[in-house]
Amino acid sequence: MGVSVTMEQRRLAAIMFTDIVGYTALTQKNEALSMELLEEHNQILRAISPKYGGREIKTVGDSFHLEFPSALDAVRCAIEMQKALVEHNASAPADRRFQIRIGIHVGDVMPREQDVFGDTVNIAKRLESLAEPGGICISEDIAHQIQNKIEAPLVKLGQAELKNVEEPREIYRVVLPWEKQEVADAELSRPRRKRAWASAGALAAIVVVAMALWWFLSPYITTRPPVATSVEESKSIAVLPFVNISKDPNDEYFSDGMTEELINALSHIQELKVIARTSVFTYKGKPQDVRKIGQELNVKTIWRGVRAKKGISFASPRN
Repeated sequence: MGVSVTMEQRRLAAIMFTDIVGYTALTQKNEALSMELLEEHNQILRAISPKYGGREIKTVGDSFHLEFPSALDAVRCAIEMQKALVEHNASAPADRRFQIRIGIHVGDVMPREQDVFGDTVNIAKRLESLAEPGGICISEDIAHQIQNKIEAPLVKLGQAELKNVEEPREIYRVVLPWEKQEVADAELSRPRRKRAWASAGALAAIVVVAMALWWFLSPYITTRPPVATSVEESKSIAVLPFVNISKDPNDEYFSDGMTEELINALSHIQELKVIARTSVFTYKGKPQDVRKIGQELNVKTIWRGVRAKKGISFASPRN
């Protein structure tokens, strides 16, 4: 006798995944404390999500899987969750502070009983893993739907290849209010910051033109040793995070911004494979062995630069 499976029709939904940063390591170090923090985490998130129409699909360990009726509801909920945790950490002892990552995507889902399935769910989960600690990573689909509907700015991070997802996806991060305050504290007021980024964009455009010439001629392009490479690999580049050698630590914002602007500008060159920001920024602050990085990222060309006190200096000697 056959078994019939009742399946509802597909529906459009915004899917959110959350995850506690470093929870597995904490569990191994202090299991009792980890369980207490997990309970605090659950209480905070469960008090917030229903206000935005969030439905808790399930929890797996320290990860929440939630469904929302709209992209805007999901992002507003994510912002309030991160705000609640910032406030919690401000008054909590150091050993009881924790952060979460949040990833959100919107699209068709396939309901089955109380769960949902489909590419939308897979992409949301992958975006969560790309988010910064305490941050929110969203898909381009979400960004288009919430543009100009929230006060928090959106920053484009470039394309990312997501595991088990065929096509690379454009991803964004939500700049949270307290992150904007950090920029203000660094004396980068909103008007000045706008001018700075306009200058950064102009400089990035100049660099792209220079790049076209230096691609074949300049000794300042770092390449891996000559090996048999495919056509695709020969047209690939990774822009490593600019190193801030200024004595002013506030220039770190400009260094990171220049790196992002250059990645975004290069990504518009057709047939050029540009490694996404989320991949290259894993090397920020680490020793830069260009041979090893080139092999790990599977690229032919590595671009390095430094942010000095009086301008930008490129430092990319050949191996």
